[in-house]
Amino acid sequence: FPGIVLVSTLFALLHAHWIAFLPIFGLSVVLCAVFEKTGSLVPGTVMHMAHNLLTLLFMFQLKALQ
Repeated sequence: FPGIVLVSTLFALLHAHWIAFLPIFGLSVVLCAVFEKTGSLVPGTVMHMAHNLLTLLFMFQLKALQ
């Protein structure tokens, strides 16, 4: 557990987006849990890519509404 907290904190800090620190930290905890459960980086990588894609699509949608 301390390792997950440390890695998740570093993951969130490296994104350098203070407003999104807690959501990114939470995502990292979930990705760490998925890795611990599966023993593979693939599911977490796919989840991370899906999260980034959905965030990007959401941002495009917000921009289109302005």
